[in-house]
Amino acid sequence: MNAIEIRNLKSYYVVGTVKEVKEVQAVDDVTLGIRKDEIFGIAGESGCGKTTLIKTLTGLITAPLTVRGGDVTYNFQSGPVNMLSIDSDRYRRKVRGAKISYVPQGSMSVLNPVRRIERSFDDFIMAHRDLSRSECHEMAATHLSHLGLSPSILRAYPHQLSGGMQQRVTIALATILEPEVVLADEPSTALDVVMQRSVIQLLKRIKRDQQNTFIMITHDLAIHANFCDRVAIMYAGHIVEVAPVRSIFKANKHPYTQFLIGSLPRIGDKGERTSAPGAPPSLLNPPKGCRFHPRCPKAMDVCRAKRPRLVTVDDDHQVACFLHSEESYDE
Repeated sequence: MNAIEIRNLKSYYVVGTVKEVKEVQAVDDVTLGIRKDEIFGIAGESGCGKTTLIKTLTGLITAPLTVRGGDVTYNFQSGPVNMLSIDSDRYRRKVRGAKISYVPQGSMSVLNPVRRIERSFDDFIMAHRDLSRSECHEMAATHLSHLGLSPSILRAYPHQLSGGMQQRVTIALATILEPEVVLADEPSTALDVVMQRSVIQLLKRIKRDQQNTFIMITHDLAIHANFCDRVAIMYAGHIVEVAPVRSIFKANKHPYTQFLIGSLPRIGDKGERTSAPGAPPSLLNPPKGCRFHPRCPKAMDVCRAKRPRLVTVDDDHQVACFLHSEESYDE
């Protein structure tokens, strides 16, 4: 059973003036099923719509971001909830804190610089649980100890902690209520490789102990290779390939995915690595048909006229490319 059902999701940024309104098609007609208890990765170039997708999934929709269509349904243990149809801001906050956890990009700025860490934990816990402040302190200390972090951190101010420690504290804060779904947007950004490893190990420990469903967004393919069960490749607002992580690296099918994997350095290989020619299209006026066709050396006439449908071509392997299927969306 899927933990999250995403159907025909369209999330656009409305920009421009009163006389001329334009739409940035950051997430355009995305359909995905994310299974319970899996670690699902989303990869792609900067600006392809990854962060916009995560914001929409968590209900963090504020101007200029707007949803033009689609559904996001969470199949919680208590029953299904369509995140985009919730009318009450209070209920949405309750769901987002207790059942859905969000680790935002640049999450080190989440912590209030003039308040001790324990106050951030108190505020978060008391917003969702009827506990006293002393009970919150005990709950936070137990959670930090379980994650291998010292409870003494609670008395510190954010500036007294390193960037890596702030990141781990933010992850601990986001998972203290044991949410059913954790969405992490670039959780290792701006950290050195040692701290990146520490953060990934912390996420793995949380996943093992709490049995959450994880969605991991990062442009670092090495993290996907070492952390995820399945990976979706996103390009210019579209999902172009979804497969188990091993298939993405060893048996990828979409030309864009092949360029992504082919650009990675390999130990002992001193040859020149190639990447996709050209640049990603503007999402204000994306090309018709397959959005990758202006950069694709294998593009055909049909690629310029129609958009390929995401179809299953092998066991648990989906791809949107006319090299593998003739199915297309309506013109």
